[in-house]
Amino acid sequence: MSLRILPALLALLSLSPAAFAATYRCEVSGSVVLTDKPCAGSSPPPMGSIGPARMPSSYQTPPPSMEPAPEHHRYLSQRCAELSDAIRTAPARGVGYSTVNDLRREYSRDCSEDDQYARRLASDAKRKERENQLALRAEAERSRQDADRLQEKCMALRDSLRNRRVENETERLNKKAAEEAYNANCLGK
Repeated sequence: MSLRILPALLALLSLSPAAFAATYRCEVSGSVVLTDKPCAGSSPPPMGSIGPARMPSSYQTPPPSMEPAPEHHRYLSQRCAELSDAIRTAPARGVGYSTVNDLRREYSRDCSEDDQYARRLASDAKRKERENQLALRAEAERSRQDADRLQEKCMALRDSLRNRRVENETERLNKKAAEEAYNANCLGK
């Protein structure tokens, strides 16, 4: 910082907010001076008001959204995972476009094989999870079918027992009727 500007800045800092209502930047004898009056002669136009900061409005722009980490991220090496996170979170952190491009080039150069391997592992894990889900569904379906078959067997056995009881009752009644007929006809009782 130039030593010429330092006294002007100190003077500026000592002013009250009301003094900032209309501030002019003038060059006097090779030094920059801030004043509340327009510059004399051919000095530059006023800077405009640099008074108290405006009160923020009730609306504030939401922070940029951050993409979730990709599926394969947990399978990356630590360095590549850090680079991937740096690229993924860059917009939310306000990192410049050129820096993000540099990070992408570095990731591409240093982590392409690790990325492919991590994607393969993530794909395998997802496939295994799908296969497990399908196996669980198939097992549940088999269990349901087994339960249905058992229910049908039990109902058939119950019906069979009912029918036998009816047959036994009928047979018992027939046997009793035959005994009575025998006793009446043959024994004279």
